[in-house]
Amino acid sequence: MTVEEALSSFLREAGEGLSSIFAASCVERTAGMFFLARTLDDRNAGDEDTFLNLLEDLWRGVSLSSAERSARRERVLAFPELQGGEEPSGVQAFAYDAISAMYYSYAYLTSGDSAHIIYCSSRTLNSASFVDDVAVSDSRHYAAETMAQLADIEILANSAGRIDVDLIRDRSRTIGRNRVEALNSVFP
Repeated sequence: MTVEEALSSFLREAGEGLSSIFAASCVERTAGMFFLARTLDDRNAGDEDTFLNLLEDLWRGVSLSSAERSARRERVLAFPELQGGEEPSGVQAFAYDAISAMYYSYAYLTSGDSAHIIYCSSRTLNSASFVDDVAVSDSRHYAAETMAQLADIEILANSAGRIDVDLIRDRSRTIGRNRVEALNSVFP
C-alpha cells in the first residue's frame, strides 16, 4: 500500500487528534532542515524561536482554541519564505518545505479539511526526495520518510487511545537529524 492510499484510509477514520499528531510528526522531520538553512544563510534570521514555538504548539494542536489555531496559521504565513511568488532554491528550499508543511498542518487545524494533511505529507515526501537528489552519496531519505509516514499511520490507527507521542516525536527527530547530516555534507 502506498503512503497516499494508507493516509487516505487513515484520514477517513482518524479524528482531529490523530490527524494532527501525524502532521506534527511530518513537520518534526523537516525542522532540522529549517534550522540548517537559517544557520547557513542568515538573510531570514530571527524567526527561529517562532518556528520552534509553532512546532511545540503543533504537537498540542487539538488543545488550542480556534482563535489560537488561526493566529498560528497567520504567523506561519508571515515567514519570509512564503512571501515570494516562487519556491526558493538551494538550502532555502528546505526551509520552505518545513514552513509549508507547518502551514498545511495549521490549515488543517483551522479548517478541518483533511486535504491539508495530504498536502503536508506530500511536502515532506518531496522534501526527502530533494535531500536524496542533493546528497547523492546518501540517498535513503525518501524511503525513510515513506516508512516513517507508514509507521505513524500504523501506530496512530491502532492506538486504541494509548499513544506514546514522545516515542513518535523522538523517532521523527532522529530521521530529521539524519537529513541534516546528509545536507551538512553538501552545504558546509
